[in-house]
Amino acid sequence: MVLLPKNLNKIKMPMANVLILDYSSDAKEAERILTHSGYRVAKCGSFKSGIEEARLLPRDSLILSAYRLVDGCVSEFISKMRSEHIYHPVIVYDSRIDGKDVRDALSESKAKDFLQPQTFGKTLIEAVRRHMPTARHKGMAMTMYQQKGVAARNLHKRINLLAKYEENTLIVSEKGCGKERVAIALHMESNMNGKPLVILDHREIEFGRSCNAECPLCIIREKFTEANGGTLIIKNIHNFCNKGLMMLNTLMMNPELDVRVIATADSSIYALVKDGMFDMELLSNLSATKLEIGNMRDNLDNYEWLALFILAEFCAQYGRESIGIDPIVLAMLKAYPFPGNEAEYECVIRQCATNCEGNIIGYRDVPLNIVKVYEESLISQNFDLSDPDVIQTAINNTKTYAEAAQTLNISTRTFFNIRKGMPQLKKRNSKSI
Repeated sequence: MVLLPKNLNKIKMPMANVLILDYSSDAKEAERILTHSGYRVAKCGSFKSGIEEARLLPRDSLILSAYRLVDGCVSEFISKMRSEHIYHPVIVYDSRIDGKDVRDALSESKAKDFLQPQTFGKTLIEAVRRHMPTARHKGMAMTMYQQKGVAARNLHKRINLLAKYEENTLIVSEKGCGKERVAIALHMESNMNGKPLVILDHREIEFGRSCNAECPLCIIREKFTEANGGTLIIKNIHNFCNKGLMMLNTLMMNPELDVRVIATADSSIYALVKDGMFDMELLSNLSATKLEIGNMRDNLDNYEWLALFILAEFCAQYGRESIGIDPIVLAMLKAYPFPGNEAEYECVIRQCATNCEGNIIGYRDVPLNIVKVYEESLISQNFDLSDPDVIQTAINNTKTYAEAAQTLNISTRTFFNIRKGMPQLKKRNSKSI
């Protein structure tokens, strides 16, 4: 039976919101383009009402605004938003302003971009995708990788438990397990939902632990100030240099700042502490509560759900019909170790979807390195020769029937006898025998 996205049942594909501040014909054209591309659009005609609407937007949202409305200009609106701890990115458009106004809108990191309305057809969607928070995977932006299976249920229980406490939390896992997604879910499930949520990535301020350049510590201070009263998620804290770590520890101890810190780290952080390369005091301050995420290989029950979810998001993003997945392909995926965990799995599924010319992902759409691992796993096990899927897989992944028989560790005569008893098998072109 082919696995189709309809098996997702109640899973919804959340799309990011766009708030348009304008009621002109330009705004109508922008709304038409965005709606056609799958975005949910809200509109209002003044900056005052825009502040109220912005408070209601989910985190992964964006504001598209005319430069000037009846109650002021966009620079004043952005400053007002920031003063009220609303941090949605803003794209400005207008066809009636000069270069000075454009520079004013873009200065001091106020607006993210400026567009000309007459070029909306070519530039609007690209700009929205570029500046929308978590825009690369809108459908999965607020969805954790692990949703099915015992490991996923245990993770969700742990999140619900820790969400009751406004304590600093350390989230540890292998690479690619979705630590940031879990950190966001932890904030959203807590009483701090609705308060500032700020993310600090070491890549914003430095190149790594071995960098010799002086780290711009002012960025860390700004992030803590911005998150005051809410949550600061520190991504990959194990990669911060010593100066950055010292600044983090100092700010966490500052009584004037009321910030809940959720830090994510790879499992290597424990080795860094042992080698004296990560401060034990800082680790203790971060680990008032701790959450460890298991790797993908520990939760095989999640493979099917996650594959179908990624495919549904892929189809929604590119306007394609639903794509299913052949059970043989799912078996191939389960045989592959995926050292990059769910993040690598997502890339592979999207690669399969781009390779797929029809509506079902077959073995020909799977990357060769995954096919090879699956073939090796077949050789190392005893086969159920009564299972048509096993026989078909051997046929599909070899050039001749003789090679298929060799893969199954049986003679060519035995292979043909088995094949005669399975008329449902797809025939191979006689030239390849």
